[in-house]
Amino acid sequence: MSIVKSSRRYEPFVYWWDVSDTSKEKIKKDGTLLLVQKDTLLRATIKAADLLPLLTEARRTSRSQRQSKTGKGNWGLKVHRARPNEIEVESGEKDKPAFIRVKWCKASRDRGRRSER
Repeated sequence: MSIVKSSRRYEPFVYWWDVSDTSKEKIKKDGTLLLVQKDTLLRATIKAADLLPLLTEARRTSRSQRQSKTGKGNWGLKVHRARPNEIEVESGEKDKPAFIRVKWCKASRDRGRRSER
């Protein structure tokens, strides 16, 4: 079973997801992360093997450091308007952004199967 994250609206990006330390551990255990666009309900699955190597200390965001129990920021995943079929793993303060290609799918009513859009 995949860990599921719903998006937030965040300008100037179209979609944004936060990945916490707890979420990272669940992704490692489950093997995938399912991202959901909250308004369209389109979904994309990212394999842990593609995502986890990009969740480095240098890519942690500073925005959520005060809210985190560990005092460390989360990792930000986002979609840019100009690159709708790629998830950007935020650069943080010390690294360059990285991109993972995704295919957005629509959830089917037929027993949870997905159909491509």
